Amino acid sequence: MQTSNIQAADPYSVVEEFIHYQNQQQWEKAVALWDQPHREKLQSFVNDRMNRQNGVGLYNIKKAKIVRWKELKPTDAEPYSYITEANAKYYYLAVEQQVHREDKYHLNGINYYLVVVTQQDGSWKISQFSTAPVDLLVAQRIGFGTSDELEMAKILKQRYVGNIVNRSGKILEKFPVHSKSLIIERGNSLIDWRPRTNQNEFSTQARHHREPTSIRVYLSQKKNKDHYHCPSGCVRRIHFKYYIRNVLPNEWIPSWHPNSLKTGALCVKMYAWYAFYYPLASSVGADLYDDTRSHVYLVNSSHPATDQAISSMDGIGMHRKDNKKLFLTEYSAGYYMIGGKSSGRVWQWGSKYFADRKQKPAQILSYYYDGSKKVGGKGKKIEFFSY
Repeated sequence: MQTSNIQAADPYSVVEEFIHYQNQQQWEKAVALWDQPHREKLQSFVNDRMNRQNGVGLYNIKKAKIVRWKELKPTDAEPYSYITEANAKYYYLAVEQQVHREDKYHLNGINYYLVVVTQQDGSWKISQFSTAPVDLLVAQRIGFGTSDELEMAKILKQRYVGNIVNRSGKILEKFPVHSKSLIIERGNSLIDWRPRTNQNEFSTQARHHREPTSIRVYLSQKKNKDHYHCPSGCVRRIHFKYYIRNVLPNEWIPSWHPNSLKTGALCVKMYAWYAFYYPLASSVGADLYDDTRSHVYLVNSSHPATDQAISSMDGIGMHRKDNKKLFLTEYSAGYYMIGGKSSGRVWQWGSKYFADRKQKPAQILSYYYDGSKKVGGKGKKIEFFSY
């Protein structure tokens, strides 16, 4: 294939080029294909000697070749993407890879990715390259319809119970998971966060999901790198609850109404939980980034008010009511007013607006997510579960 200049009129070419450079292990050229928000951080990643020596992320790949691809409709892909640009193009890839060591992010054989490209200064650039939620795409009947795809769907479902397995069923890594009874030990916490008239009843099938105990985060912020002794960008496995406690005060203002903070606590938790199943930062061998590409995680930044909100939502999860699947619980700044209903993005300022008017977290979350593309569109709802 031609590997010269990528034509702005052909967005898929940048995807082909990226996989070609993976196969050739030309990491500098691969990084140049990303958009500006990612490029600098990825450059730091590929420049790090320890990432290379340890075979982290892209450095774990020996060979790569696209065997299947298809462009997805925005309505089909947006539930799994954090990209908001109107001109975005979405691709579903099946990439055959040989790796140095099988792990959660790369297996020998076919790996499946969701790739999003956007235009920047007249050229198409990669804005998202994440593990595809194959089981969800298969359930929607928008996959490739192959037997290998069905096999990968089964592999991904093993993550629901904390097992990272390969195609032969070998456990590559086992994550202990929390499994609590349906009676939440916090007593009256259910009454505290949803009105008795709320129609989003609990699922009694907590077996669908088990909260992970840890998550891998790519650290690029100075405070994090200093604390974890990273010379440049690095990946660290962080306790799941500690991660949430040190994200929420950087995403929600701790002085806001407790019901706004509880809303944020569930958004942050379920976003990270989704990324544990379907990593959003697989190119760097992580589930999430530590900045606005995912969540702003800063070590030792927890706050008593947000800690209390997180504790009050302990044992409570949220998924789509129709299929019991997790979804990407996105949020944005928004405005201190009514608006954004069924947008699939919680307005942070909007959550404060509703909380200040005595709305419960369940009502606030339902306002933004019910009927949105994130949960299947018009008429579809979220459901809360206990674990």
